[in-house]
Amino acid sequence: MINFIKESKDKINRFLRKKRQKRLKNRVKTLRESFETFKEEVKFGEMKKSLYRYERIFESNSTKTLEENQPFIIFHYASHGVYNSRNLGDYIQSIATQKAVTQGFKNANFKHFDRNTLSFYLQQGWGGGVVLMQGWFAQGFDFLPNANLTSVFIGTHFTQETQNFLKYFIAHFPHYFENKEIGCRDAFTLEFLQNLGLKAYFSRCLTSILPKREPKATQTKVFFVGFDKKLLAYVPKNLQESGEFIEQQWVELVDSSEEHCFKLTQDLLKRYENEAKLIITSALHCALPATALAIPVVFIRTSEEQKTRFSTLKGIIPIYSVEDLKQGKVDFNPKAPDIEALKEAMLENIRLSILKEKGENIDEAKLEALREFIAKFQVN
Repeated sequence: MINFIKESKDKINRFLRKKRQKRLKNRVKTLRESFETFKEEVKFGEMKKSLYRYERIFESNSTKTLEENQPFIIFHYASHGVYNSRNLGDYIQSIATQKAVTQGFKNANFKHFDRNTLSFYLQQGWGGGVVLMQGWFAQGFDFLPNANLTSVFIGTHFTQETQNFLKYFIAHFPHYFENKEIGCRDAFTLEFLQNLGLKAYFSRCLTSILPKREPKATQTKVFFVGFDKKLLAYVPKNLQESGEFIEQQWVELVDSSEEHCFKLTQDLLKRYENEAKLIITSALHCALPATALAIPVVFIRTSEEQKTRFSTLKGIIPIYSVEDLKQGKVDFNPKAPDIEALKEAMLENIRLSILKEKGENIDEAKLEALREFIAKFQVN
């Protein structure tokens, strides 16, 4: 009888415990859903404020004058730093953009401006400017250039959140992208813009145009860049033992000035150029510039989301998954592909696109052929 009572009590306690746990789970689920709803409402409020700011900016902008020697705007990332850390991949994009412009416009002069606040750009005696929209647009909603700037969209990536904002923006300002041809660095952005009925094409990413390095006896090191050390067990032992780990995506800095960040990035690119025998990475803006420098690269994506975002690598180097790595399908002895013809086409596309945006007559058939070549490029 005593055992029966004890067993009954235990059953009741288990039942009540499960019930409490279920109630707690439901409560947590409700709180999470409420928090997500709150976040969405806050985000929508931020979007509305930004749309209002754009309305005021567009009303106050005077017609820009296209002067002969307007400065080219190169992005800096002061507003993007978190706790004195920076993503050096951003600065690699700016360095590549400046090199690309210099190739096509020998007398070009440059000014730096924050990527995330282009809507606030003022002439300030600079006579306007030309901005190449090469970049990852995700931080806030003030990134669209105002009328003081001549904007050329090449190498552009819009995140999901930015795409949500652009739907509202285009509904309010349908004229903004009229006659714009938007060069997208990936299929994700391209499909979004084409579905909106905008003129868009696959331009790839400008970090692909860095000049090819000369062979040197010092190019003997294996670099793991932005690589998850938990996956190291699946990498050949000889590479593990000789490899050096480098972090370029979130670098903690004592000096977080933009001048220091650009110098740090230049120094890192020099290390890759002068020392790397092989780079193993999950960072797009390591894989692309390294490939442009003619460094053999093993690229491993770590999520499904990266599959479309990294489509700028299509036809250039293999994009391996973590599953490929675990199953031994990764070639750890790759050769650097020859992409010189692609670079040449991309540089000419940049030059002609800028001239066209500035209102000059160009060879439209040539521009169309270049863009088709860029989109369909495959390494032999």
